[in-house]
Amino acid sequence: MEQEKTFEEKLKYVTFPLVLISLFLGIVGFLCAGTGFLDALFMTLQMYAMNMGDKPANVMIEIARFLAPLSLATVLISETKPLACWVRDKLYFLFGKTVIYSDTADGEALYKDMNKSHHFKKVVLTNKSKIYKRAKQSIIMMKNDEDSLTIFKEIKDKKGVRLCLYSLEPNLIPSTGDTVIFNVYDIISGCFWHKSLRLTEEFYDKPEKEYKILIIGFDTLGQRILYKGLLTNLYSCKQKISYIVYNISDSPELQINYDYYTHTMNQDEVIIQNGWPDSDVIKSADAVVITTESSSKTIQQILYATSSNSKVFYYSPSGVNIEDTLLKDSENTDKYEFERLFGFGHHYTGNNGINKQIISEKMLFNNGLLEEAKTLHYNYLGSFAKESKDNEWRKMCGFDKGANLNAVDYAEIGWQLLNVRSEEEMAELEHIRWCRYYFLNHWEQGKVDVGEKNREERIHKNLIPYKNLSEDIKEKNMKTVRLWKA
Repeated sequence: MEQEKTFEEKLKYVTFPLVLISLFLGIVGFLCAGTGFLDALFMTLQMYAMNMGDKPANVMIEIARFLAPLSLATVLISETKPLACWVRDKLYFLFGKTVIYSDTADGEALYKDMNKSHHFKKVVLTNKSKIYKRAKQSIIMMKNDEDSLTIFKEIKDKKGVRLCLYSLEPNLIPSTGDTVIFNVYDIISGCFWHKSLRLTEEFYDKPEKEYKILIIGFDTLGQRILYKGLLTNLYSCKQKISYIVYNISDSPELQINYDYYTHTMNQDEVIIQNGWPDSDVIKSADAVVITTESSSKTIQQILYATSSNSKVFYYSPSGVNIEDTLLKDSENTDKYEFERLFGFGHHYTGNNGINKQIISEKMLFNNGLLEEAKTLHYNYLGSFAKESKDNEWRKMCGFDKGANLNAVDYAEIGWQLLNVRSEEEMAELEHIRWCRYYFLNHWEQGKVDVGEKNREERIHKNLIPYKNLSEDIKEKNMKTVRLWKA
């Protein structure tokens, strides 16, 4: 990461020349006035203590009288300010200071949001290379994930670290202690399926329902929307949810292996195509999700192409309410058309101030889900647990932590469905979710020499239909379901 020099660092380049020039002019000036060398040196050094003496005998002494205090000032600024800052930081972070490392609009919005809730500015926002190791909480969310990882290496062993990524898969980043690593688009996707397009009501008393979701755009957000949808939308063993995805980007980095998305383990299907969907595809969808920032005109055209019963969701990071704009621009002023239109993924609050931002202090430091995941893992270990809940959690790799976090995330849905589904069916759905998590993280089914899995090769023998599992593995899934009740 390129480091910009501070004012104090730049000042050091002129400090030494100023000292030498003033010293040289002072000594030479006094020598020319007939003073001995030692007296000339002494009288010149006195100038640095603001003792200027009588009227200067020549112009060299006059110049030295001005340069001497100026050079002294540069020394004090360049050398004592870092010391003052060091003392300040020691006291500053003694009272629970939070540092946000960010060069994004998300970081700036979070900075403003967090300072609203405090009487004093308890949050520091910086995109510099300086690391505040005494901060009580640290949030890293640089635009470039590589820059975020550079900062993370310096403070990864500290408490209260939150590493926010935009591109990289968080489960693949090694973490230590209570560090929480997540992808910003994972948060947006999780909120989308739990709050915007929540399908529990659709399948609650209709276990054989079919539902078609059209996802337009398959960049990072589109991929995470599909990823989270496959791990969240499991309501019945008889359901059929179709995810029709259109990759509208020609970027070569998006030419990914789609096979990992197609192992659904039930009747659900994932179809990924390139280009834009035609009007027939749009009209057949029960829900349309636009995952790229699109113009009002494009959103309006897609809205009018859908059936009257379908919903359209558009990505709006700034929280701007496009419905108002469309109502002004459209000749058709029937509001019912726009009641099917919903914005999602508000990184920060828009100018209208009506949308709550996703990336907030509450979201980052609400450890409810994390604590539930720790408890789930600890209860699952049972008598095999040798240490405390927190210590057992710290011993896990990022992939296993992610597995438990996803399990707890789905438990909210599973708990609701237990009123209308049997434990056996919910155990099967939990196994399907578990299999999908492994497939989506590039694991494959296969035989292993020892145990159930080979981490290096990413092979697990139990990535098979529920009916083919051994009875003891089925019982493990039943145990998970029973933990939901508890």
